Amino acid sequence: MVSEVINTGALTMELLQNVYVSGDDVFLKYRHGSSASACEVASWNDYTVPFMSLGFVQVRIESTL
Repeated sequence: MVSEVINTGALTMELLQNVYVSGDDVFLKYRHGSSASACEVASWNDYTVPFMSLGFVQVRIESTL
């Protein structure tokens, strides 16, 4: 599942995840850019620690199921 592009401004972003079912590995990915269009063409990054947004952020959730 992929989110819409969000105008966050230049803030430190922390992604939180609710876990309801055990046994399913879910991976959070993000991309960001200085404009909405730059964000949409940026490469996806694995989310492991909070990051400094360039202004616009998009999040993707991947499941192993």
